[in-house]
Amino acid sequence: MRERLKPSRLVAYVAGLLLLALGIAASMRSNLGSSPVASVPFMFNLTTGLEMGLATIMWQSFLVLLQFLILRRNFKPWILLQLITGFLFGYCNTFAGWIFSLFPAPESIVMRLVFTCIGFAVGGFGVWLYSSADVINMPSEGIVAVIAEKLGKPFHIIKIYFDVTSVIIAGVCCLIFIRSLGSVGIGTVIISIMLGTMVGVYSRAWGDKLKGIFAKDKSLIKAKSE
Repeated sequence: MRERLKPSRLVAYVAGLLLLALGIAASMRSNLGSSPVASVPFMFNLTTGLEMGLATIMWQSFLVLLQFLILRRNFKPWILLQLITGFLFGYCNTFAGWIFSLFPAPESIVMRLVFTCIGFAVGGFGVWLYSSADVINMPSEGIVAVIAEKLGKPFHIIKIYFDVTSVIIAGVCCLIFIRSLGSVGIGTVIISIMLGTMVGVYSRAWGDKLKGIFAKDKSLIKAKSE
């Protein structure tokens, strides 16, 4: 099926990725643990000193490669477009990390929890925006979709398994190399629960308005929707 790609969708998509990155940066600044989507890149950041944006690009690129290895002959060329999203998201993480580096690191547990709350509130808004735009999947979603289709399981079930696996990998690696859970903490649990909840809140509050904006916008180009 073909649908027209509109400027408003592109703006919502990019803004959503940036807001998600800002949410991730806030959760990282809290030092209570990052969201599952950032747990592996944050682990690389903590254990190797690799810049967060670069670590994100490497992880997202690996997930595209993983899709190729699973699909092989069934790999569709358009999946490579996810690399664009991965690179864009990586640069958004670099920018968001710089923004939050301007703020003093929170020391009290109250302020650290405030940063965690900012993380899931802003990040949830970002997820709602870019997912509503429906432009290109992030590689972290693309791999879940591929595995779900391969196993014949619901997307949301595989998504849970994928997030849990990512968090476990990040936690184990941090324990081995820096002798602490590092990128995994109570904040990871809070964000895992609250992120989806906030997406639902935003969808109910402004979902119809956003669809109205998309509907009124003039078409930009045609894009193939798989």
